Amino acid sequence: MTIVAARISSTRSGMIWGLLLFFLEAVQGLLLPSLFRLVLGPDAAAAWIVLASSTALIALACAAHGPAVVRGISARLGAGVQGGLLPANWYQLRRRLALAGMGLLLAAQLLFLALGADPLEHLGQHGGLALLLLFLGQHLRLLAFNNFMALNGLRETGRDKQLLLTASVSGLILIGLVAWCRPSVLLFGLGYLCVQAWLLWASNRALQGRLDSGGAVSLAGRREAAGLLLLALAGYLNMGSDVLVGSHLLQPEEQLRYVVVSRAFYVPVAVVGLWCQLRFPFWSALDAGWAACLAEIRQIAGLLLFPMILMLAAAIAWLERVSEPADELNAIWVCGVLFVCSYAASLTVCLGQVLLARGRKSFVWFAAPAGCLAPVLAAGAAQLWGAGAFVSGYLASNLMLLLVHAGFAMAAGKGMSRHA
Repeated sequence: MTIVAARISSTRSGMIWGLLLFFLEAVQGLLLPSLFRLVLGPDAAAAWIVLASSTALIALACAAHGPAVVRGISARLGAGVQGGLLPANWYQLRRRLALAGMGLLLAAQLLFLALGADPLEHLGQHGGLALLLLFLGQHLRLLAFNNFMALNGLRETGRDKQLLLTASVSGLILIGLVAWCRPSVLLFGLGYLCVQAWLLWASNRALQGRLDSGGAVSLAGRREAAGLLLLALAGYLNMGSDVLVGSHLLQPEEQLRYVVVSRAFYVPVAVVGLWCQLRFPFWSALDAGWAACLAEIRQIAGLLLFPMILMLAAAIAWLERVSEPADELNAIWVCGVLFVCSYAASLTVCLGQVLLARGRKSFVWFAAPAGCLAPVLAAGAAQLWGAGAFVSGYLASNLMLLLVHAGFAMAAGKGMSRHA
């Protein structure tokens, strides 16, 4: 009973803080495009939002070694235990994580710029410096996320969400002050950098005095790291690249409208990802049953459906109200596709995290190509049926990913039942 209570308490605390965080992030995703449009104009606002969408690359840079580090630290704790001490080699481990992650993030940022629609031309004379501040802030955030791996491994799953929530509130306040006093992409970039510097300092402070005198944790092996990195790249291209692709196809006003509905439908996926992050250490435990893990996924699938249907109705009504006759975006089609993509991606994330937690990694090499095809399929759909149809490519990719994950989950379940 004590073990179960510790698990529930840890998950509940992290979920409460995480939901508050994602609620605030969702509100920002809905309101900030309009604020930026008001103070910067539609062209500069669309360009800045496209650049800011590169923040999703941080998760990509953390992906190669994150699960192995969390599993390794969590395995040193007793079943159901929350808190404890870090392995003695944590600082060496963190240094290696930083070098690998920052190199990956820099490469991803440069590729992002190379594939973009040259948004700097719309940001004015300080656009380049603003971009530099934004990218430097992302590197500081990456270092903070490395510390969050340790906190998650210690099963203190609410601590990182508290810090992220504080950073998000601070960032929103700074954006409001800049917009009110002196709107400038340079000041927006500087504000982002300052908030991420605080987040890194606070995450370092949360780990002070936590080193153990013995024991060590290793990074993922090359094959596992390559597979996880490829899977994360597929996830980014499948869920995070639509704003970048849309910047090539849509007019600035249409981009801003699309960002609002797209980020709204991203929220359920982010919430489900939060739940998986909180449950991952416990799914990894030896006493976690496969049937119990899949039962959680079925429960999540049921809980998601009704609120997402309400979100679909609200998104269609809003997009139809603000759209103009010349828009490439059909409100019903775009929102319907984003609804299916979001629901499918939520289930895919759950299945993938359970498979990884149980050590079933072979699905990665089948899932990754399906996710990486998303921008290519989107470009093809736009070429065939018009710019507004580019979301069809993401629909095809998400459905393929769900089928792959479901197939491997069923195969894993049958294999475990034969061994039982």
